[in-house]
Amino acid sequence: MPDTPTSREIINAIVRDKQCPHRMGMFEHFWGDTQPAWEKQGLPEGVNLQEYFDHDIRFIPGAKVRNETFPGQKIIVEETDETVVTINGWGAKLRHWKHKDGTPEHIDFDLTGEKIWREKYREPLLDLDLRRLGEHRKIEIGIRTIECNRQVHGRSRPVHRRDNARINGRCHHAGIDVPESRLDT
Repeated sequence: MPDTPTSREIINAIVRDKQCPHRMGMFEHFWGDTQPAWEKQGLPEGVNLQEYFDHDIRFIPGAKVRNETFPGQKIIVEETDETVVTINGWGAKLRHWKHKDGTPEHIDFDLTGEKIWREKYREPLLDLDLRRLGEHRKIEIGIRTIECNRQVHGRSRPVHRRDNARINGRCHHAGIDVPESRLDT
C-alpha cells in the first residue's frame, strides 16, 4: 500500500486480506434528526454526510437488500399521537416514534418456531422476488457516479457541480444521469 492508502485499499486490507491497515475504514449511518441538528450548529445545509466526512464505505441509493419474507410489508395495528405500531415483513410487531428517530420497541414476534417458519415464511423465500434486490436504476447511477469520481477525477469525493460539470443532466465523463441530489451547490 502507498503511504496514503485509498478507501478501496483500506477496505480490501480489512475484508479480503484480513490485515489491519493504518486506520479502520469509516462508515456511519446517521439518524434522520442528526443532520438538521448539526445544521443548526453550523454544518452547511444539505451536504451529503458520507461525502462530507469522506467515508470509506458509501451507501448507494436504492441498494438496500430486503431479506424479509414479505418485502415492504408494514401493517399498522395501532397508532397514537406519538407512536405507531406496525408488523413488518418478518412478522415483528414494532413500535416507532412518529416525530423523532429512535430504535423501535420490539413488542412481539409472529415467527417463534419451526412450525410457523415452515407454514408461513419458508415458501415465499424460495421464489425470486425482485422487491428484495433494491432499486436497480438508482444502484446503477450510484455505482457509475462513484466510478466516474474514482477513475476520471481520481478521488472519492463528488465533483459534479451545478455550475460546470453537469451538462444536460449528465455526467460529462461517465455519460450517466446525475441526480439533482448528487450535485454540489
